[in-house]
Amino acid sequence: MFAVDSTAADSLYDWAMKQDSHRDMIRKTAIRSLRKYNASNYKRLKALLEYGTAPWSCRSTVVSTIGRHTKKHPELISTFEELLVDPNRNVRTTAARLLSHHGDESQVTNLENLIVRDPITERYVTPLIARLKGQEPTAEPTPSIKHELLEIRDRLDKLIKAQQD
Repeated sequence: MFAVDSTAADSLYDWAMKQDSHRDMIRKTAIRSLRKYNASNYKRLKALLEYGTAPWSCRSTVVSTIGRHTKKHPELISTFEELLVDPNRNVRTTAARLLSHHGDESQVTNLENLIVRDPITERYVTPLIARLKGQEPTAEPTPSIKHELLEIRDRLDKLIKAQQD
């Protein structure tokens, strides 16, 4: 391994945040480099949480990286609650995951509301709710919409047949 002094690290970080790359991998790696706790890294991550500061594709990386700072900054839990209504689904599910790790049972309602607002998140968020409640996630899979529609069709067919007889 090697050590990088803070001035060199700052210039590398600044350079990396200006680089375009496939799927923003260079920027995301630079953001992940801020996961080690120190005041300067925390300030940078807090600034990146503001809309328009980090590229849209990097926002969930910012949220997951700042999640590592939650032990020293428990006030981040309220930030994660606010991010449950973020326009970006990846940010919402990342915030839900962090709440399941650092939150308590009082966040269950927030996660249930997330499922109501965005049903696609159900398969990701349901096990997180179980974790907050101290339960093991259920092993049986959530039936797909197609499966539910087929069941409804079968019941309708039976009702129609009963009406005809």
